[in-house]
Amino acid sequence: MIVAGMLSACMTAPEGRRDQATLDAEVAARQGEQVDRICFTREIDGWRALGEDAVLLEKGVNDWYKLDLAGTCEPEWAFETIALRTRPAGSLCVSEGDAIRTLGMPGDGTCFISAIHEWDEDAAVADARTD
Repeated sequence: MIVAGMLSACMTAPEGRRDQATLDAEVAARQGEQVDRICFTREIDGWRALGEDAVLLEKGVNDWYKLDLAGTCEPEWAFETIALRTRPAGSLCVSEGDAIRTLGMPGDGTCFISAIHEWDEDAAVADARTD
């Protein structure tokens, strides 16, 4: 396996485990158009887990993308470091089918990117709680 890039810096502080309704509300408010790839000039500026099957990557200043994942990587448990495997190896672009691996996890910890969407980190999110 060729690891194309290490994403070890700039993980945002975890917000704690959120319930599914809260995650669904955030996705509904912030997820934008689907894109086929994200190309970086040098490195990924930040990342954070979004539930059990998605991760957010930051390109530049406040330019976020949501990656939908399939596999066993458990991004919520990757505290500081994740690795990217791109095709072709060493590419500065991330696209569907590329892999993310959570390092330091027991087992394989590999997920494949099934979709990429633009993400508006500043969009207001409706309160998902019901009284």
